Amino acid sequence: MPAPPTQPWLLVSDVDDTLLGDASPVAELTKALGESQPPVLMALNSSRPVASVQATLDGLQETLPVSAIVGALGTEIEIGGDPWKAWQAQFAEFRRELVWSALEGQGWQAHSAEFQTPFKASFAVPREQQSRARQALTELPFACRVIASGESDFDVIPPMAGKGRASVALAKELGVPDSRLLVAGDSANDLDLFEHVERGIVVGNARQELLDRVAPTVFRAEQPRAAGLLEGLRHYGAIPRV
Repeated sequence: MPAPPTQPWLLVSDVDDTLLGDASPVAELTKALGESQPPVLMALNSSRPVASVQATLDGLQETLPVSAIVGALGTEIEIGGDPWKAWQAQFAEFRRELVWSALEGQGWQAHSAEFQTPFKASFAVPREQQSRARQALTELPFACRVIASGESDFDVIPPMAGKGRASVALAKELGVPDSRLLVAGDSANDLDLFEHVERGIVVGNARQELLDRVAPTVFRAEQPRAAGLLEGLRHYGAIPRV
């Protein structure tokens, strides 16, 4: 059943190189979201922790109307500035220190402290060595999920976490139906978004690693970053076409 015409939309967008990178389109997107009727709520969804994303927002010239932040590959969610504690409670069995020992013990380098959280361990593991890293994780006394992208980004999170699952749960919490949920990304660590949500926007500057793997029904914008988000919002009818 289609959503009522007054039902809000929710755009869940990756941050780096999906939303940000071009100042002028960000200002245009901010204006469009502020004027949209029915409203288009916006949530940011990043591999970076929530605190890191918030610091980026604080440094912007524009005040983006952000309703929620999903951080650390779906292991953290803040709604209106408040942590969603029930979401993180389900990851209690995940022990990052054991993940850390398993990977560091094999000689792989951890990313900087900014990218580490209690439920996410981030390492640099060359692509040709990742099967060995995955094998090391199978020896832990709990299940893990690996998100690999680029040449060596290797993130380990609880199996029930992820950008896509977090986006779907957030939409439900905000009262937004699946038919009004849009996601957007630019790289392989955003693939989980497109596997859980029907309507997606791949921005024009997306990496081939994502383009090769998303469904053909996903909208592929011609414009990069925020301009591509505007293009996608118009395509799906969330904001009026120019």
